[in-house]
Amino acid sequence: MSPVNKPKNNSPYAKLIRKSKEEKKKASWIKGGPNLYILTATAVGFVALYYYVKQKMKQQHVALLKNTIMDEENVLIGGNWELINQDGEKVSNKDYEGDWCLIYFGFTHCPDICPDEIEKIVEVMDILGKNPGLPKLKALFVTVDPERDSPESLKTYLAEFSDKIVGLTGNADELRKIWNAFKVYHSMGPKDEDGDYIVDHSIITYLMNPNGKYEGHFARSKTNIDVANAVEKKMNIWKPKS
Repeated sequence: MSPVNKPKNNSPYAKLIRKSKEEKKKASWIKGGPNLYILTATAVGFVALYYYVKQKMKQQHVALLKNTIMDEENVLIGGNWELINQDGEKVSNKDYEGDWCLIYFGFTHCPDICPDEIEKIVEVMDILGKNPGLPKLKALFVTVDPERDSPESLKTYLAEFSDKIVGLTGNADELRKIWNAFKVYHSMGPKDEDGDYIVDHSIITYLMNPNGKYEGHFARSKTNIDVANAVEKKMNIWKPKS
């Protein structure tokens, strides 16, 4: 697949890096005194505490996810939802029953992780699509940033990768329902002077079977081949429950 132009140069992340470099450059002209050292130590301590709390929240989310899916006979991942797709149409989980489906949660201003995961999902669909004996696989991209991810922005963003992925957004209540159903962790970072920000979120792709039930999930560490092989195996052994 041809390389994807990932939205890095003008992304909030890139702006934050540039801002940090500019501040460091200015600071290099200042002779450090006791007050500067105190301010620096305080800032470093604040940043360290911020990321420590973030990491703890992520660890709690992973533990919650593991505990939730431990008993596959009583899986508590997934459920009913209703959102708006990139064409402005109302859709629900019922529209995807009868199909195997990958679901990923992210946002269009993500500098690198979301583009990588979307690209991986497209590659998985391409790999499995070469086997005519397998059922068709669909994919959904659900936003964790409704403030910026309108149906129009989702459509423009996903078109850079493939027309195989459906983008979904909605109002706060609609999105909260699906976030809770899939135990999705997300946290909005601080805004810069331009109003840009990064959303920290869980990096998990879920696999749902034709009954609309959870069949598995894949972490960022899984390659396109890993995911394709796992999905194919699930497809081959799955039998609908009567």
